[in-house]
Amino acid sequence: MDEPAASSDQRPATRVLALAALVFLVVQLGVGLALDRAPLRVRFREADEALARVRALGPTPDVLLFGSSRFKALILPDRVEARLRERLGEAAPRVTTVAFNGGDLVGTDFLFARVLAQGTRPRMALVEVTPEWLRDPVPFLNGQLLRAFTWRDVAEWLPELARGTKRTLLCARLFPVYCYRNELLTWTTGRRPPYLVAPTSPKQAQPRAKHDDPLHGAHRWARRMRDYRVSERALAVLERILARCRDARIECVVVVPPISSAHRKLLEGRIEGSFQDALARVQAEHAFAFGDFSDRLADDGFHDSTHGNRSGGERFSAIVADEVIEPRWRAR
Repeated sequence: MDEPAASSDQRPATRVLALAALVFLVVQLGVGLALDRAPLRVRFREADEALARVRALGPTPDVLLFGSSRFKALILPDRVEARLRERLGEAAPRVTTVAFNGGDLVGTDFLFARVLAQGTRPRMALVEVTPEWLRDPVPFLNGQLLRAFTWRDVAEWLPELARGTKRTLLCARLFPVYCYRNELLTWTTGRRPPYLVAPTSPKQAQPRAKHDDPLHGAHRWARRMRDYRVSERALAVLERILARCRDARIECVVVVPPISSAHRKLLEGRIEGSFQDALARVQAEHAFAFGDFSDRLADDGFHDSTHGNRSGGERFSAIVADEVIEPRWRAR
């Protein structure tokens, strides 16, 4: 006899819960939209600092390096500049890196657009391209999702995001207050709150080489590159970067950085062939300068299978100065 009354009593509570859920969702979506319009330093401090370095050089910096942590480790601007001064004297250009950790073509395109938007037109741009950055789905797309993407970008990249990083996609777009709590508090307090940094157990930690090991990382990339196919969307990003350079009269050089012999081995054959065929298609539509240096460093120049150590960085910096920048700078 009491059941109807109990059911009647539950209706207001159900309505309150539904309203609370709706308010929660609206607040989350509102915060997400606000973050899309927030200053870059809120979500992508490394890019914001890179843009500040470029602004300090004036409207026409000489040479900018766009790429990932591979470029950061292998092309040392101070060593490149020193080498160029030896050969060109006072006419030697300034070299500045805007490469960032977790970079790829999507990140390069994002940063390139903002370099141009702030009124900067470098005379020369070196753009990193690798078979990994053209893989479908793009490996580091989750990083750009967290740091750079707005709802419009999510819509553009949704097919690849859905295949490669569903959890990050749901967190960033549906629960941004939680997903960006570290960035929001870092922005407001000026430093990263230590109590929000989750401790990492040995099982959760990614294995890292404590010493130089050119084999380290190759096995992990072998799993990622299995069933390799070229992302036509990533290839379109490369074409967009080349078009930006052409329209802004920026001399662009596409560079494949060195990798260790173990990493070259996992790419040889079908993967390397697909990568080169894709670049040839772009080359037919957009003539661009291209340098493949994947085999130019011995294994003693690597910290792991893709990142150079200090010695490798010094050697490849000399190669970049001598073979990429100097002849083109003389021609200018």
